[in-house]
Amino acid sequence: ESPPPTELRAVLAQELPDYMVPTAWVGLPALPLTSSGKLDRAALPAPDAHIAAPKAGKIMPRTRVEETLARIWCDVLRRDDIGVDEDLFDLGADSLSIFQITGRARREGLKLAARDFFRNRTIASVAASLPDEDISEPAPAPAFWKRPWRQARDAAQPGEPGAVSQRERGERDHGKPVLT
Repeated sequence: ESPPPTELRAVLAQELPDYMVPTAWVGLPALPLTSSGKLDRAALPAPDAHIAAPKAGKIMPRTRVEETLARIWCDVLRRDDIGVDEDLFDLGADSLSIFQITGRARREGLKLAARDFFRNRTIASVAASLPDEDISEPAPAPAFWKRPWRQARDAAQPGEPGAVSQRERGERDHGKPVLT
């Protein structure tokens, strides 16, 4: 019989960085093999079903920031209920989910970076690391294709220097029309 996941996690945490310690454990009597002797990945059980159940005495969110973070974590990690003292990585988070959580938190008005979730791994510690201010106005949706040089040109009125066409620029700078 294999040792419990908490013991395995403690032993591996001494040798590996936090992000490399597995969050899900599945005990198998033997690895399933194909007829050619290779690992049969399709026959492996899904680890999601084996992630440890949440603690019985968990602490529910107490502040608006904790409530917001708990709602986001539940959505991203596909969990029903998360206590403020539960470790993010023990819940099954990985680097991709950290960035999803960060993006959603920013849209909710929380000033967080992805590194904050690696330093503070529970909702309570993340909320405590934020300034005492309340949630600010949600951040505007990112505009990935904004071109500052184009905005300045488009904002100018005809006849102003910012609204000079390429043809006009060629005539002005070189004295002859530019072929377009």
